[in-house]
Amino acid sequence: IRGEEGTEIRFTDSTRGGFGFWGCTETALKNVVISYRDNPSTQGTIVSVEKDPVSFVFKRDPGYPDPDDPRFLDAHSNRFTAHEGASQLFERNGTGRMGTVERLSSDTFRFRPFEHMKTNPYWLARKAGERVSVIARYSESAKAYPVYMMLCSLSGAEGVTVYDAPGQSFIFSASTAMRLLDCTVRVRPGSDDLVSSNADGCMASGMIGPYIAGCRFESMEDDGLNIGSSVSALEKVSEDRLTCTPLPDGDAAFQVDGVTGVIKGVLRKDAKGRLTRPLGADAISAQSLGNGAKKDVKEWIRHNSWVGKAGEVKPDRIIHIPGTVGAIVKDTSFYNLRGMGIQVHCANMLVDNMSVTHVTGPGMNINPLFGWGMVFDVHNIIVRNCTVKDASAGF
Repeated sequence: IRGEEGTEIRFTDSTRGGFGFWGCTETALKNVVISYRDNPSTQGTIVSVEKDPVSFVFKRDPGYPDPDDPRFLDAHSNRFTAHEGASQLFERNGTGRMGTVERLSSDTFRFRPFEHMKTNPYWLARKAGERVSVIARYSESAKAYPVYMMLCSLSGAEGVTVYDAPGQSFIFSASTAMRLLDCTVRVRPGSDDLVSSNADGCMASGMIGPYIAGCRFESMEDDGLNIGSSVSALEKVSEDRLTCTPLPDGDAAFQVDGVTGVIKGVLRKDAKGRLTRPLGADAISAQSLGNGAKKDVKEWIRHNSWVGKAGEVKPDRIIHIPGTVGAIVKDTSFYNLRGMGIQVHCANMLVDNMSVTHVTGPGMNINPLFGWGMVFDVHNIIVRNCTVKDASAGF
């Protein structure tokens, strides 16, 4: 799918996705600009701070959406982030959950933390005059990504620019040998936008790749790149609990507890291509959770996302062996991110000629453990000819 010169696609609903591809081979989106007409973030200035009870009064900038709009209140993740300096870079001290919003006038609102966050240092640190952005992230639950490719191979995006995104800008989920070439995530030129994307620039998982080159990621409300091994929920477990689906592409897989992240055992394919024991006696699946967990839609979303709390019942996962191999990131830059430049949870990766400037986290994080309970086989990461400036840590 190739755009003519100057093509811009503007989607009207930031709770929904843009271009979606499932199971495609040798497919690419090229030479288009993508934006969301209803703007998935808003922004303004703190005009006063109240200490008892803790709150602040926020005046929305003209032309931006109201923070009490349902799509902000109902978002999978909503938060506010302060900005610093004349260039309005993300402040280093993190971000805060939005809490409750009370309308005071047509453009003025009172933000108050939820009860359990009223002593949160980020809320207590707010002061009058600060510039603040507010995001409404629709990501894992609604698949509200500008470009979403799942179970694809030898595919990707080239020459695509994203001006604003309700979630991650590019998703290559459980996909093989994907490419992201000469793509950009940034605020619209000439605008006063503080945020380009409400989440990561690109999240990729699969057996081989991805190949990312000549890209630039700016002013995003999370990490630049997240690259990890493929993780799939167990959709069905046989009655004798000796086999399960879906099948990984490799000859074996880890079975990982959906809540704790503990590896329960190694599953291998039999002659019929099924995954066979050892399969944990307590293995669960999306099917075994049944409709009971779906009574509350929001809870069901959380069961099947990476945001669940400890103790929630979530399906076990299978992690393909040997995991992601052959990932390459080169000639790519990251500027003004509330997060990290690159987060790596894969094996056999080369990062060459990367530039990271002003990120609130490290320039690059190489880690075998996701904070939300997934374990990966991480080794053989080569990083060379890179520059990291004004970050919380280099690596």
